[in-house]
Amino acid sequence: MGEVAYRCEKCRREYPLSGARGSVFVCEPCGQPLKRVLKPPSSELGIPQFKGEAVKLSRLFRGPDAEPNSKEGEGGPAGQPQQEPADPKPKAAPRPRTPESESVPVGSPVVRRRGQVASRTESKPPSDLGRVLPRREPQPRTGRQPRLGSLLVLVVLTLLVVLLVHGVSTRSRQQALESKLLSRIGELEKRREQDEERLGRVQQEAKQLVEESRLNSAGEGRRLKRNFHRMIPDVVAAFSTAVVHIMDNRMVWIRGRKYPRRRTGSGFIIPDGYAVTNYHVVSGAKSVRCRLFNGEEVEATVHGSDPASDIALLRLDLEGVPDVDKITPARFGRSSDLRPGEMVIALGSPKSLDRSISLGVVSNTRRYQRGMPLEYPWVVTGLFNTWIQTDSAINPGSSGGPLIDMEGRVVGVVTRKILNADNIGFASPVDYVKYVVAQLLRHKAVPRSTIGAFILPHTPSNPGSSGGVRVADVMPRSPAQEAGLKAGDVLVSYNGKPLAVRFSSELPSARMQLATGPLGRPVELVLERGGRRLSLRVTPRSRKVSDDRIMYITGLGFYASEVNPELVRKQRLNCKSGIWVCGVEGGKLFARHGIRKGEVLVGLANHTALTMEIFWKEYRKMLMKKQTLLPFMVRQASGKTRLVKLRIVYPK
Repeated sequence: MGEVAYRCEKCRREYPLSGARGSVFVCEPCGQPLKRVLKPPSSELGIPQFKGEAVKLSRLFRGPDAEPNSKEGEGGPAGQPQQEPADPKPKAAPRPRTPESESVPVGSPVVRRRGQVASRTESKPPSDLGRVLPRREPQPRTGRQPRLGSLLVLVVLTLLVVLLVHGVSTRSRQQALESKLLSRIGELEKRREQDEERLGRVQQEAKQLVEESRLNSAGEGRRLKRNFHRMIPDVVAAFSTAVVHIMDNRMVWIRGRKYPRRRTGSGFIIPDGYAVTNYHVVSGAKSVRCRLFNGEEVEATVHGSDPASDIALLRLDLEGVPDVDKITPARFGRSSDLRPGEMVIALGSPKSLDRSISLGVVSNTRRYQRGMPLEYPWVVTGLFNTWIQTDSAINPGSSGGPLIDMEGRVVGVVTRKILNADNIGFASPVDYVKYVVAQLLRHKAVPRSTIGAFILPHTPSNPGSSGGVRVADVMPRSPAQEAGLKAGDVLVSYNGKPLAVRFSSELPSARMQLATGPLGRPVELVLERGGRRLSLRVTPRSRKVSDDRIMYITGLGFYASEVNPELVRKQRLNCKSGIWVCGVEGGKLFARHGIRKGEVLVGLANHTALTMEIFWKEYRKMLMKKQTLLPFMVRQASGKTRLVKLRIVYPK
C-alpha cells in the first residue's frame, strides 16, 4: 500500500504528511492548498521508513485540537495513539498544552480543518523530505501585526462602498419620486381636460337655458306687467269707496278783519260711520262737510281729536244717503311689517282734486324728526311717534288721506311733506293711529301724563352701564322739580320699567313710556347723579294742550311756548303776550347770546306784540332772505327789557 503525501500544484513540492480526510493543508511559500496524493512505499524507493516519527509529525502538523485517527500510523490499535516505551528515568510532569505553548516544525504547512483555522509559522519548508525533523521545544506563537496603511485602505474602501450604496439608494428614491410626480401630473392634466370638457357642456346647456328663458320671460314679463297693471286698478277700485273729501268752513283774521275761508283735506271711512283724518284739517272749523265716492255730501262732526298725534275722528251722518251699502270700510294693516322699498299708494284730494291717487315706495319706516309744529294752533306733533317716509306725491289737500299697501290695507295716514322738496312726504304709522283712534272712540281724547321733564338721548361712558335717558331741562313748578329732579340727571327706570335711549329715533318710545304713567299716583323714578344711583317718588299730572304747544326751534336752540293766561298764572310772568323761553340748549345760538330759561321774547323786528304765528312768519322770511341779524326784545324775570341781536351764519 502506498504512502499518503500532500503536493503543492504550484511549486510541485511534496510533504510526507498524514491526516484525516477532512484536513486541509496549505503551502507556506505559495499559499496554495495542498493536494492529497498516494505514493509508492518508501521501501520500493529505497527510503527508510520512520513510522513512529511520522505519527508524531502528523500529530504535530494537525495541531492541538486534532483528534487521533485509527487509520493514521501503524504503531497502535485503531483509535489509539502509539505508546512509547517506558523510560527508566523519571520524567517531569507534562506541561499543559495551550495554544501559545504549542508550535509546529519549521517549514510545516498550515493545518486547517473544516470550521477551524490553524496557525501559521514564518519558517521555510524543509529541503529534504526524507530527513527526520528533530523535535523542537514549543515557542510562543506570535501573530502578524496589522499594518496602519491596510487599515486606512480598508476604512476608505468601506466609506466608498457606503457612499456608493447611499447614492444608489438616493438616486433610486429620487427616480421613484419623479415617476410618482409625473404620474400625478398626468392624472391632474387628464382631470383638467375632463373638467374643461364638462364645463363646456355646462356652458352650452346654460346658453340654451338662457335663450329658452329669455323667450319664456318675454311672455312671462308681459303677463306679469299686464297683471301688475291690472292689480293696481283693482286695489284702488276696492278701496276708493272709503275715501272722503273733507271741506271745512272757518273764519280767519286778515289785517284786523275776519274773513270766511274754506280748507280742504282728505280722510277715510272706518266701521260704524266714523272717518279718520288729520287734526290740522278740522281744527278751528265751524262746520265740516264730507264728499263721498258717489259725489254725495254729508255733514260731519268732530267726535274727538288729539293735537299731539295730529289725528281727528269724525262722525258722518250717513242716514238717507243713497248707495251707502256700497261703501267698504277701510281695513287696518300693520306698519311694523313694512319694509323699505315696498310699493304703496296714497289716496286723497291734493289741491282740492278729490279721488286722486299716487304710486310710490316706502323710503324709510322709522323716520324721526324733532317736534313738527302745526301751523294752527301751533301744537307740536311727532313727539310720541316716528314717521313713514314715502316718495308718493303729497301736496296740500292730501293730509288725512290713507296710505295703503298692495293688498288694500291702511299702513299710514298721510300727514305732511317737506316744502321746497320733491316727493318727500310723511305718514303717521297705522300701529300708532290704531291706538289713538281707540282712545278717541272711548274718551274723545287721548289721556296722557307728564312729569315736566325734557329728555335727550344718553350714551353711557361705561360699556357695562345699563343706559338711560338724559334730562335736558325741568319745567318750573312741575312734578319733576317738586320731586328733586335736576337737569343733567340720567333716568334709568320709570314706574319699574327701564329707560334706554341712545339714538334720537328712540325718543318717541321713551316719551310714550313717560306719558302712560298713572295719574295722581306716586311712582318710583330711579336715576343716576354724579356716579350715584338715587330713587325718587314723583306723582305724574295730566298732560294738557299747553304742554304740547312747547316746541323746539332747531336753528336757534331753545324750547318755546306761546304766553297764555294759564301760563302767566302758573309761571307768574310779568307780561300777557310773547313767547316764553322754557328751555335753552347749551352751545346753541340762544345760549351763546345769553338768553336764559324763563325769559320772554316780547318783540321781533317791528312787531311789539309777538305771537307764535308772527314769530314763525318773520323767522321764515328772514331765513329766506338770508338775513344775518335777528333783533329780539327780551324781557327778563325782573321786568327789565333788553335788545338782543342774534347773528346767524349760513353755510356756504
